[in-house]
Amino acid sequence: MKKLVTALFSLVLLFVFAACSSSPKSAMEKYGNDLRKGNLEAFVNGMASKAPLTASEKSEYIALVELKILPEYEKKGGIKDFKVVKEEFVQGDSVAIVSVQIHFGDGSVDEDEQKMILQDGKWKMATSSK
Repeated sequence: MKKLVTALFSLVLLFVFAACSSSPKSAMEKYGNDLRKGNLEAFVNGMASKAPLTASEKSEYIALVELKILPEYEKKGGIKDFKVVKEEFVQGDSVAIVSVQIHFGDGSVDEDEQKMILQDGKWKMATSSK
């Protein structure tokens, strides 16, 4: 019985650590799906910054996404699917480039690259301003 409890405990720890660790690919998939679903706060929380964003800064980023990015996507029928097609580490294990495909409702597909930075144990999207 003791061996069974130990084995189950070890299995639970394995799942906990696996869930806590993220890859650039899985993080970008989450942020892309946050954007697709309109969860803009979660999307903005995925942006790397030197210091934690203030509530005002978060609101500004959300407004920027709502006013500049989403209308362009809506012209193409909205985001229907978001896929990370490639992940490449460029500086050890703390900086990566992910290649993404954004599939739109009108059938068009945009391809782009996003630099990802490991920050405080989480993969975040690098931005040019922060």
